[in-house]
Amino acid sequence: MKINCLESYGEFDYNEWSILSLLDERDKKYTELCEGLDLSKPTVSKTLKKLSDRNLVKKLDNAQDNRVKIYSISKKGRDEFEKARKMVKMELKLLKCDIEKEIMRLEYRDKEFD
Repeated sequence: MKINCLESYGEFDYNEWSILSLLDERDKKYTELCEGLDLSKPTVSKTLKKLSDRNLVKKLDNAQDNRVKIYSISKKGRDEFEKARKMVKMELKLLKCDIEKEIMRLEYRDKEFD
């Protein structure tokens, strides 16, 4: 289950974060990115262009088929993504703590009405 519970992912928006997350695993074809994300093809294209313009993603030729493009996260992209990942992890831990407190508050309140 994918949950978009943060307003931002470090310096990235949700679409950028999603694409960088996939490319952080390994290089991917455009079709693999589209299939692996809950985003439309135009959104994936637009986001890849933005990431490429910022030198965070590279578009590579496929040796077997020139029509197929492969996308790779650049060194700069990996460094910035790793920095953002640490921030996001901390934000999610804080969010988890807030959720757990709210659950405890609601459970306590339920006991008062039993």
